[in-house]
Amino acid sequence: VAGDDRYNGIWYVQGSAAHFAIGYLDDLSGNDVYTATMNMADGAGHDFSIGYLNERGGNDSYSVPNLSLGGGNANGMGIFHDHAGDDAYSTKAGTTLGRANGTEAGPRKYLGCFGLFVDGGGVDSYLEPYAANGTRWTGPKKDQENPDPFEVGIGIDR
Repeated sequence: VAGDDRYNGIWYVQGSAAHFAIGYLDDLSGNDVYTATMNMADGAGHDFSIGYLNERGGNDSYSVPNLSLGGGNANGMGIFHDHAGDDAYSTKAGTTLGRANGTEAGPRKYLGCFGLFVDGGGVDSYLEPYAANGTRWTGPKKDQENPDPFEVGIGIDR
């Protein structure tokens, strides 16, 4: 999609996926507004799924819930990539901005959970204290006392 777009959704929207599925949204250009009100939005993956939001350009605004913006949950893989532009990220904490929320027990614990957030450029604003322009962050791991090596969360703002 190209142009100035408004994406409004509730649950499992805007390049997110759950339960062995793939969700993909590719926006080519424009100053876009993304709004989601419930979990699993904007490039988030849950339960052996891959969610990918690829935003190629423009000054964009994101107002999103938990489990969004490259968040991985319960053996899912979330990927978010905003290539360029001055962007505003309004988040509600939790598993967002490239964080991962792995599975705690059973064989699924060893199968991995991944979150990746990349903002490729521009002057960006964040509500979360760990995210800022020109920084990189990992995790944090859900269990700080006994970190899970199969839970990987990465955030990059260039």
